[in-house]
Amino acid sequence: MTQASGPYDGRKARRKRCDRCVERRIKCIGGFPCLNCSKTNRTCHITTKRKTSAPIFLHATQATYTNTAHSHVNKTTVSLIPRAPSIKSDIYLTHFFISFLHQNSFTGIAPRFETSLCSLVHHAPELRDAINAISALHITQHSQLASTRDENLAALQAYSRSVHCVQAKIASKSFLCDPSALWTTLLLGVFELMRDSTGTNWLAHFLHGTSTILRMQGPNMLILPNKDTEQRQMFFFGARIFEIVRALIFTEPTFLAEPEWKLATKLYWIQHMGAWTPKEALFDILPQFVDLGTRTLHFVTNAQNMPQQVQHYSATSLAQEGLVLQSTLLHWHSDFTSWASLSVDGNKLDVEISIARVYYHTISVYLDGIFSYHVPFTSASAPPSPTLSSTVVGGHVRQILMTSGSLLDQGSAGILLFFPLRVAGARARDRSTRFEILQLLETITLRGFSVAQSFVNDLNELWARQ
Repeated sequence: MTQASGPYDGRKARRKRCDRCVERRIKCIGGFPCLNCSKTNRTCHITTKRKTSAPIFLHATQATYTNTAHSHVNKTTVSLIPRAPSIKSDIYLTHFFISFLHQNSFTGIAPRFETSLCSLVHHAPELRDAINAISALHITQHSQLASTRDENLAALQAYSRSVHCVQAKIASKSFLCDPSALWTTLLLGVFELMRDSTGTNWLAHFLHGTSTILRMQGPNMLILPNKDTEQRQMFFFGARIFEIVRALIFTEPTFLAEPEWKLATKLYWIQHMGAWTPKEALFDILPQFVDLGTRTLHFVTNAQNMPQQVQHYSATSLAQEGLVLQSTLLHWHSDFTSWASLSVDGNKLDVEISIARVYYHTISVYLDGIFSYHVPFTSASAPPSPTLSSTVVGGHVRQILMTSGSLLDQGSAGILLFFPLRVAGARARDRSTRFEILQLLETITLRGFSVAQSFVNDLNELWARQ
């Protein structure tokens, strides 16, 4: 069986894969040198990665700050523009809420999202500058005027000021307690998705910033009723999909799968039943797919070194877990279909329903890919597993593309669709389907997210090998 790259690619962090496999966004298996490098006669090399458990923003751990900030993900450097006088932020704030968010709504609950940001932005200079940076860059990307150079410089200056302010708060140990911290780190990452076509700088901001802060604040913030935790709760449920997708794309564990976080989430919905939607119910169970995926990849990587009996037992146990998750997913879809047919119309519900629908079809294909790409689950003696026929997979792919187009038409942020389109692309077999995927990614690029080009390159490489 050929080493296929699919929805279960296992695009893992560099500390666990060789540099070439990271570059190609495929699984790295077979020891050292790995199987892929051996087949292509490439030098197999692994770049080491410094570990950290605290929020890190570029060079925040250095005793003195330089003008060049080094990413902890790879050797990409981000030049920081020296501090500059404040720009006319009111113009950029208006553009952010009126134009940028209109094209890139991060959730179906945009009014609450905007209210939360507005309540913080005037008291948090680092958050205001992060918004200014996004707006100035967005204007640059959508204008043919000569003044775009000034806007681009303004974007970099605002980004630099935001980073410096974050660094100062980290040094004073006041950042974790700042209610704007989560929004700031998320939006700095959004800026990188717009500017850095590789996506590596976004990973540095999100993994060492937003995700770390959420973990350090702990699951109790979901069940403690006070004003500060309400802001954090709103952020958590609006942004947790980015943590889930990060873990799915890189096949890495997520703290959301830990028992205490699952319990806290369940208790939150008991206390806030009016805020519950089927989309949230689906997002509640997605971390279980992450957990199964990471454990299955570990098993597949080490299966050849296991005694036959242990290998069969492990494969059977994982396959049974997969069947249970598939049953849970089908049960969710049955409830979702009934709920959607009874819901009143309205843009908020339309977006919520569409986001839920696209991730249902995506995770269905992803679950199949966990098992259908690996010999322990495809041989004649393999245990029953939640694999799908090519016809069923094709139906899911068509739904992913149709719903993704609808979400973009409704103004949803294209970054919500990178994982669904990547999964659909891995299973696209005909030219028309592939062309449609590239068209959707081009739309996302035109909305301002240059990182979409990385997915285009990734898929073109994959299709060339098929």
